[in-house]
Amino acid sequence: SGPDCIAWAEGAPALLRNGRPVNNDLQSAILAPGTAVMVSYGGTQKAKQNALLCHPAIFHPMPSIAYRLARVAAGDGVAAVSLYSVSPHDLVAGHALLRAVNGDIWNEKGESVRYASPQAFTRSLNFCFGGAQAACSELLGRPWHSLKGSGYVL
Repeated sequence: SGPDCIAWAEGAPALLRNGRPVNNDLQSAILAPGTAVMVSYGGTQKAKQNALLCHPAIFHPMPSIAYRLARVAAGDGVAAVSLYSVSPHDLVAGHALLRAVNGDIWNEKGESVRYASPQAFTRSLNFCFGGAQAACSELLGRPWHSLKGSGYVL
């Protein structure tokens, strides 16, 4: 598959993927057949549960929450999920990419993630959902806790 570079800068007309403009807008994206939710690579261990939690979208397991968020911003999915405690340091680059295409990141309580103070920047999140608001809102209401404590490697 080769290298994959997804980039954006404030004021740029479009997200770039491997030097080419990407036309993606998450504002009206929803969970639907043919869309994908990026989950951790451990998702393969609980494939049936992940399939149910992501339905009607498919689940796409892959490592790195940063890359999952970037791929959603680039149009490969409508949402990315992390069920592992993550530091804001792991999210900020993907968050910027999502904001460029009308996406965002929410914590397990459904609150938008922001970095308004040094304290907020050092506080880990238990779960996070990034991507299209409608897709993430729907995913937030699902029983993701059922995967934790069941031998699931996050």
